[in-house]
Amino acid sequence: LMNYTDLIIECDRRLIPIFERTFPLLSFEPRGENVSRRMIDSHHEYECAIGDVPKYYVGPVEQFIHECATENNFEATSSRSLLEVDPKKTTYWKQYLEHACLGRRCFGVFWRSKVNFAKRSKNYVSPEVIGKCIPAGSVVVNLQYEHTQQEDAHLKTIAELNGFQVVDLPGIDLAEDIDDLFSLLKVVDAVVGPLISTSWFSAAVGTPAYTFRKEEAGYIWQQLGSEFVVWAPAVRMYFSQPSDPWENTMSMIHGDLLQKFG
Repeated sequence: LMNYTDLIIECDRRLIPIFERTFPLLSFEPRGENVSRRMIDSHHEYECAIGDVPKYYVGPVEQFIHECATENNFEATSSRSLLEVDPKKTTYWKQYLEHACLGRRCFGVFWRSKVNFAKRSKNYVSPEVIGKCIPAGSVVVNLQYEHTQQEDAHLKTIAELNGFQVVDLPGIDLAEDIDDLFSLLKVVDAVVGPLISTSWFSAAVGTPAYTFRKEEAGYIWQQLGSEFVVWAPAVRMYFSQPSDPWENTMSMIHGDLLQKFG
């Protein structure tokens, strides 16, 4: 994208601020029910769905996969940020969490998406389940957008039982304030949750994402035939069979968080 200047990209309006910082030479328009006036008046020569773009870059993509595999940098370690977070918001949330955590490890958690049907809901858990993977003595930030009061209470109950603390985030709407969410993801040590947008956002700013999924094949298409998620080396996938209990997966993540972060 850095090689193009005369390019207009339609996307979710909430993503425009971070995209404009990252790609200042490009133009972004909010996607909606109606095509924007600018798109109509631009007299553009070509139009392409963004999902079709990679097929024109097969060679560079294969080279990128090879380099990542050679470097072995896909084991849920911090990676280079692909997006430019807002420096002021990032400083604010960094200072807020430093004050709240007092030197303890800080993990973001989320357990479901609002898109909930049979094929996807099998990958979601409850606050009680995800709380089992959090090491004692650490701090948790609830990054579950649109969570209920009951879910919040359940997360704090499991926190008390398992010896970690839940920190509230004042003045932020996690569904709307996406720019703040990116900054939060940048300053936590890691996140844990199913494969939803928050996992991808975390990886996009280089923060490790411990991601679980029920998948009989033990594989997702985003791996593109490799052992890791190509565009998100900070993601570590934990696959389990649809009939397997979640406890085994949470135990594995708990052990890996302890090993990585102490």
